[in-house]
Amino acid sequence: MPWIVPTMLAVALFSLFGAASAQARPTVKLYRPAYWPKSWPTPPGEFLTAVDAAAKQYKVAPADLIAIGKIESGFKPNSSHQARPATWAKIKNRQIGKSGKTWGQVYTEADCHAYGIMGLMPFNFVGVPGGLAVGTPLSRGENITLNVAMAARLLRGFYEQKGDWISAYHAYNPRGGDKYYQMFRAAKAEFESAARGQV
Repeated sequence: MPWIVPTMLAVALFSLFGAASAQARPTVKLYRPAYWPKSWPTPPGEFLTAVDAAAKQYKVAPADLIAIGKIESGFKPNSSHQARPATWAKIKNRQIGKSGKTWGQVYTEADCHAYGIMGLMPFNFVGVPGGLAVGTPLSRGENITLNVAMAARLLRGFYEQKGDWISAYHAYNPRGGDKYYQMFRAAKAEFESAARGQV
């Protein structure tokens, strides 16, 4: 019958785009450890696994990564962030890694914002060792395992560059200034207290 072909085509297209959408935004399974601070949102289980692996790889304290994830996104891997025109103006003519291409040739100003649980800017996870290849959709930077690993790499790099952890924490979010650092300290202390069974 003539209606069968269009119907089958519609079903096929729906399945194709539905699968692609599901692949782009996978379901996040939450896991709340017994020691987790009572007032904190429940994190994705993958986040805790990623923190453990990244902390070991980059020699960063797990509590540091957990505190950053809490204040950057409340442990939401798909947190929405506003574009940053001022940052875009600084990077659009810069080369991405060793690609020979500039940010402006590959991405747009609308792409220039923080991504994922750890609130990473694109230049912290594209064209860097262990990160995404140039031209990859930046939404893939929200991948929890990648996002946490790149955050740990960034934090470790700041420590090696500046020589102490306090300066490294400030450098992680320089726009936040001392207020950001105080939020970080409070979150880390709350987590460590809960992990010791005091909260």
